[in-house]
Amino acid sequence: MGERGCGHDARRGCPLYLDAAATTPLHPRVLSRIREALAAKAGRGQAEARDRAAELVGVVPEAIWFVPSGSAANNAVLRLAADGGWPVVSQPSEHPSVLRPLKALEARGHPVHWLGLRSGRVDPGELERVLGSPGTRPVLVSIMAVNHETGLRQPVEAIGEVCRQRGALFHCDAVQAWRTLDVDPSGPHYLSLSAHKLEGPKGVAALVVDARAPRPQAEFDPGPALLEGFVAALELRRERGPAWRAALEDSRDALQERLAALPGARVHGSGPRAPGHLCVSFAGFSGDALVSELDLQGIACSSGSACSSGAGEPSPVLLATGASAAEATGSLRFSLVEPLLGGDVEHVARCLERALRRLAELAP
Repeated sequence: MGERGCGHDARRGCPLYLDAAATTPLHPRVLSRIREALAAKAGRGQAEARDRAAELVGVVPEAIWFVPSGSAANNAVLRLAADGGWPVVSQPSEHPSVLRPLKALEARGHPVHWLGLRSGRVDPGELERVLGSPGTRPVLVSIMAVNHETGLRQPVEAIGEVCRQRGALFHCDAVQAWRTLDVDPSGPHYLSLSAHKLEGPKGVAALVVDARAPRPQAEFDPGPALLEGFVAALELRRERGPAWRAALEDSRDALQERLAALPGARVHGSGPRAPGHLCVSFAGFSGDALVSELDLQGIACSSGSACSSGAGEPSPVLLATGASAAEATGSLRFSLVEPLLGGDVEHVARCLERALRRLAELAP
């Protein structure tokens, strides 16, 4: 489990891959299982894969609904809300696969309520007031478990309890959370997971659907090889216990302490965060330019959200959590695949110092 992300397909040859929140390298053991499934005359069928995945997630097999991606899982739930006319409650720092469809629905007159954020987190008390008394038609609450940019954790258990008390359906996008945190799968009515964020293959994900909730109409069959890869990734996730997560958090904290000491640095995400996740900004610099400079030095990270930020645009997530436009434009996201090795923290810091110095020299 000490494999580096050096052979990652998006950053081939990169000696230090710090962009796990965008995608994780395919773990060698997962790759081996995929190859075995491809070579076999008869691979693991969908029913068998569903049984094993359900066991690893902690739900009944009927709850596992295979989809092509985490975004597809999110979209399937929002489609139910759109078709059923369910009012939706969400918050403005969701992943684009939730945010964009909801804004499109809102523009067409669909009822969407946006919760406020306190230091990036939802207030369950506000959600309780918004939901009020249980109504005659469903209300969908869609709140992510972990933010894809800051790593901030939302109070998922408290949100689930409010939804149960108020009779609302709760969708939780746990794509960023599942690899490094324990999320109770029995809390939400809908839970989104994705293999490629678990050191598994792209092209397969799951929507975990509670028996009390309406189900999507169509299911995806990814084929035996991708199913085997998904199951192998879930097994890998189970094997990694508290000690591995603590080491990941220690690495993040050490990197944060070193980078926060750089001139002009601001760390984003005050509150409980996923281990291995760090967002830091440098006002007056372009995050995209910093990413390019670090890439030239063999370090892969992201600027803002890898899924949503246009070139040079402020991160909408950071703007929603109170950052200035300058800070939201100059943000970097570091997300660890594994605990860092000796010397990695200082190496990243020195490379970033060189990047900042070079960009400052090039500024008009």
